Formats: sequence, structure tokens, C-alpha cells
Amino acid sequence: MEAEAVQDIASGIIREAGARVLQRLGQQHQEVSKSSVFDIATEADREVEAFLVAALAAAFPGHHIVGEEGGHAGAPASADWHWYIDPIDGTSNFAGALPFFSVSMALCDREMTPQVGLVLDPVAGELFSARRGGGTTLNGRPLQVSSTDSLQNAILSCGYSRHPVHGAARNAPMLRLLPRTRGLRWLGSSALELAWVACGRLDGYFERGLSPWDFLGGLLLLREAGGRVSDYSGRETGLTGAQLLASNGRLHEPLLHELGPAAADMV
Repeated sequence: MEAEAVQDIASGIIREAGARVLQRLGQQHQEVSKSSVFDIATEADREVEAFLVAALAAAFPGHHIVGEEGGHAGAPASADWHWYIDPIDGTSNFAGALPFFSVSMALCDREMTPQVGLVLDPVAGELFSARRGGGTTLNGRPLQVSSTDSLQNAILSCGYSRHPVHGAARNAPMLRLLPRTRGLRWLGSSALELAWVACGRLDGYFERGLSPWDFLGGLLLLREAGGRVSDYSGRETGLTGAQLLASNGRLHEPLLHELGPAAADMV
């Protein structure tokens, strides 16, 4: 199946998933802690992921599916094509009825190179979509990154480390950047933050400790919109999410200069 056809089918699936998320917004949720008390899932995460898995398996029976909540499904892991899905990226925001969360999907080859990426903001009704070599769109309108070329004019977002030993060192770049930029935000949905860099609302974003379903869809959005994604040392291939720096491209080197001292810490 051609990538454009896959993109069209996936767009319908992710919009239905977003509608299901919205039905649950503002309700009381039973929360389950995963890796820590700060990493939670709700029954809505599990229900929406179950829908995504079933819909993708029906539409693409030869594809393997990797979900944040349920692990592996669909075709065997030896398949040529792999979906990485996050039913609600930004669960803490969703559980608190804060309207900044997203549904994220990426179709990758065996080397985890994204071929199709979609990020949906259900609250705003905004679907960011890209296919490799086909550009990025927002609700069908072509996107490009911002033209900001100085940190002092940049609005950035980032993640914050709670690591009991290394937290202070990992947060040091954020503290250095805070007085030197127009604004530094901690928004809580990596997929949507990458989409916002792709459309120019943000000029850059950096975070550590991400999983593939957190960033692969947004990674393709950003690259197809003219941006740049790497780890803190500037490496742009084989990204795992241990470190992720995304920018409009013009600010990448200045940001690497600030984040570089933390590049050796990959844990």
C-alpha cells in the first residue's frame, strides 16, 4: 500500500481515537502508577489504545503494533512495518482536565525510520500529519518551522528531570537558558510539543527519557517541516529518546552548545 493511502486511513483512525479521548475528558479517572507515581495511566489510555490496536490490525494486518500501555500486537515483531502508538500523550494533563495532550502514531520500517507520522490535538481539533518526502500538514495545510534565528527571541519547551542523583545536573541547561530566551515552557506532551515546533509555535524543544511512541510521530512532522532533531551530541540517526533536541534548525547549534555538557549522560 502506498504511503499516502496509509496516511489517509491512519488519519481516520486517529480522529476516531481523539473523539473517544474527548468523551472521557473531565471525568473521574482511576489512575495506575507505572514506572513511578509521576508516570500514570488511566482506563481511558487503555480503552483508546485497545481501539487503536484493533483498528490498525484490521486495516494493516501485516503490520506489527507497539503501544505504550499494552505492549506488542498485530503481526510478529519480525514484520517489515511497525506502528508506535500513544493513546494519550500527556496523561497527567488529561487526568487533570488540562487541555494539552495528544494522540500519537508513527509507522516505521525495521530500522525505526518513520514513514508516516500523525499527532492529533483532540481539544483543538488539529491533526498534524506527515509522510516521508511528502511534507507536513495541519488539517491539510502545509507547515514549516519558524524563522527565529536567535535564542533571545526563541520560545522553547522542555522536560524536567526528577532524578534523585543527577536531577540538578540534568536541569542545569534549562536554568542557563531561562534568562536568555523569550520563554521556556514545560507543557507535558512531547508529541504535541514536537508538532508545535513543526508549525512554528515553538522554536525548539528538549527532553530526556522518552520512549519511541513519545517522539517518532513528531520527529517526522518536524523533519518534513524543515526542522532538525538530534540527541544532545548532535547525532541525528539511531535516536532512542534518551536525549532529544528538536529545533527549527537555525537554533540547533546554539542549543547543542548549551546541552552538550549533558551529552555523555545517556541514562
